[in-house]
Amino acid sequence: MNEFQYNGTPQEQAMADLLKTQSHRLARQQIVFALIFLLVIVLAAYYIVTRMIWATFDGYITLDENRISAVDDIYILKVNKEMGEVVHKGDTLYSYVLLGNIVNQYDPNILPSAVKETHDMEVQAKLAQQEIPVLRTRLAELKKQKASESSDIYYGLTDNTKRNALDAEIAEVEEELRKQAKKVEIYAQAKNTTYNFMSRRGAGRANAAMPYSNTSIYNPGLIHYCCAPADAYISKINASDKTLVFKSEEVMVIQHTDYADCHLGVIAYVPNDMVKYMESPDDADIIINKDLELKAKLQMVGLRVEEIPKHLQSNFSHDANAVVAVFTLNPNQRVPAWVMSNRLPVRIRVNKIGAMLNPKPLPMYTVPVGKNENVKRSNRFSSDTNNHQEQKK
Repeated sequence: MNEFQYNGTPQEQAMADLLKTQSHRLARQQIVFALIFLLVIVLAAYYIVTRMIWATFDGYITLDENRISAVDDIYILKVNKEMGEVVHKGDTLYSYVLLGNIVNQYDPNILPSAVKETHDMEVQAKLAQQEIPVLRTRLAELKKQKASESSDIYYGLTDNTKRNALDAEIAEVEEELRKQAKKVEIYAQAKNTTYNFMSRRGAGRANAAMPYSNTSIYNPGLIHYCCAPADAYISKINASDKTLVFKSEEVMVIQHTDYADCHLGVIAYVPNDMVKYMESPDDADIIINKDLELKAKLQMVGLRVEEIPKHLQSNFSHDANAVVAVFTLNPNQRVPAWVMSNRLPVRIRVNKIGAMLNPKPLPMYTVPVGKNENVKRSNRFSSDTNNHQEQKK
């Protein structure tokens, strides 16, 4: 027992290794925490400096949308284009017939104006034709009287007075006869023109089928076509084949590809307390996403006032409305076509430093003195003075 010795070297070595491992781990944790803290400080500093240098506003791309609406109550026969399809000026967008042209054919109380006019012309032509034999008979009788009067003049029984009157009356009847014959000819030509027009419109054939009937056959004269007014692409279609669309309802929406003619711009929501930063002389940055930024110039501040969308309103601000500013994109910039979309959300960034150091003053308005304003003000002052003096008395 006296020779037993406790050897603590392995345990001490293990404890030393454990302490060493823990110290290394603690050192690594401290380094990681220090790096994280430094990163937070850098991000906070970057955020603060950025907020000090730049003012950022929410907004959107504004672009005219070309809405194709029904000119009247119509029945669409066929939509010739698909959504997203590119069209050129003059391309047929859809074909249709006017609903009134179809429905009126089935109303027994409605007589088409063309038919009524034709009936009127037929009556006038018949009346003119009936006048012609009467005028011819009268003309023959007048000529007989003239021949008899000429014989009496030859034998010296009468003078030329009555014969001259007969000559004038004969000339008048002949003119009336030519007039009636011409009238018959004119009415006949007009009647033929009306018949040709009516035949092209389907008159004399079976009535055009009502919408949603089994046989939708229409005379070509009844069919109309809506054509693209300019080069564009179809962005929205609200109707399909064999559909009723009422007057002023939207059939489709097209976006012209000539964006310069579509009032391209950028709208920004500017709170009242940040309008001063619009005095920056530098171009604004239009941030589409983290990879795409555009340059734009301020066109006008105070275009109108709009309600800020709910998802853009700050929980720490009571302002629900904002002043609207409009920017125009600088020329010669390469912009993806998908950016040219109405109401595309963007952010507008303006340099605060430029607005403070070298401001470009916004337009100012001087309130004019109203008519008789000085007179009213002086009268008010004199009346107040008189009242004060009376109170002293």
